[in-house]
Amino acid sequence: MSAQWKDGKAGYGLFQVNVPQRVGDTSGDLLVADPIKGPHGDKATIVFPNNIMMYTNTPSQDASEEFLVYYLGQLKQLWQKKLMSALPVFKSITEIPEFANDPNNVKIVKDWQPIAKTFAAQGSRLNANLAALDGGQALNQFSQTIITGKADAKTALQTFQSGLESVLKK
Repeated sequence: MSAQWKDGKAGYGLFQVNVPQRVGDTSGDLLVADPIKGPHGDKATIVFPNNIMMYTNTPSQDASEEFLVYYLGQLKQLWQKKLMSALPVFKSITEIPEFANDPNNVKIVKDWQPIAKTFAAQGSRLNANLAALDGGQALNQFSQTIITGKADAKTALQTFQSGLESVLKK
């Protein structure tokens, strides 16, 4: 997609933070648009959360959590070098000059992130528990079944529903 942005052949598309840094000089032509309103005035968009996970059977849950917070905190250095393309994990990252000085980044966090939901989201806010639904085995198996044509639509959907329900019961 970067080539299409660079060549001016993409008029509208998914925009990630720091796209201009990856694409190169576009003379300021790359801008984050306002979210589009639906027929009833509602706004929404899709988000693909990063899939960092931590196992519950770790020998030390406290140490694992401490390491995870430390690791995510170190991502600030990558933001300072403008090497990140995902939403910041910590609000403090949105306040560093390398992030805050880019109006596109600010617009993504201010206008798009609050209305963003994952494929499986039915709530009004993002949360980490959605990863099991959006990126879990049930969705992967369903996708593979559809792509390979190994089952009819009804069977594929019933299997998908059972897989999702099993995650919800946990």
